[in-house]
Amino acid sequence: MDLPSGESRIAGEKEVNRIPPPDFEISGSFPVATGFRWLTGPRFAVLLSLLVRAGHADAMLGLASFFFRDFLQFGYPLAYYHKWRIWSGGLPLWNPLSSCGLPFLPQWTTMTLYPGTLIYLRLPLPWSLNLFQLLHQVLAGLGMFFLARRLTGNPLAAALAGAGFAFSGLLEQCLMWPNNMAGMAWMPWVALALNRAAPGGMKETLAAAAV
Repeated sequence: MDLPSGESRIAGEKEVNRIPPPDFEISGSFPVATGFRWLTGPRFAVLLSLLVRAGHADAMLGLASFFFRDFLQFGYPLAYYHKWRIWSGGLPLWNPLSSCGLPFLPQWTTMTLYPGTLIYLRLPLPWSLNLFQLLHQVLAGLGMFFLARRLTGNPLAAALAGAGFAFSGLLEQCLMWPNNMAGMAWMPWVALALNRAAPGGMKETLAAAAV
């Protein structure tokens, strides 16, 4: 027996109402996983720090040190000489210990004027140089998290992007180059600042220039 059109419509609405709601919503052109709204920047920073510590526990705790290739032959000697000259009361303008002498301050690889080097200038080597590397690994992943979250609005996608970047082969390889690790760590933050400054005013532009 055919139901009247009104009853068919009501029955159809009841069937539709039985369909469970999706666990995501659409924000712009990207689906947002509503179950991951708790994944904020500070919480991701804690999770990423724990992952980095678990991956390099010996280096983080001072029980071992990085030594592979250029870390031992290039990165550590530069940090050691930099620290020795600063604590001797001078600025490392020149390195007389390499070849017949080389400029030290003008080289970008020495990071002489980079504020982040205060980590290993103030703390004991080689543990402090390991800490410098691992903190910049966390900084890189956190910057990529904020950049991806701004571009997608999806905290889960942002977390995957941040963790993927932090533990990528490129950044793991950069653990033997302190100067490269510092540059890679700031790269997503620069991209984020530029993205914010593009549609913004003078305040956003100055913030991007500062980064």
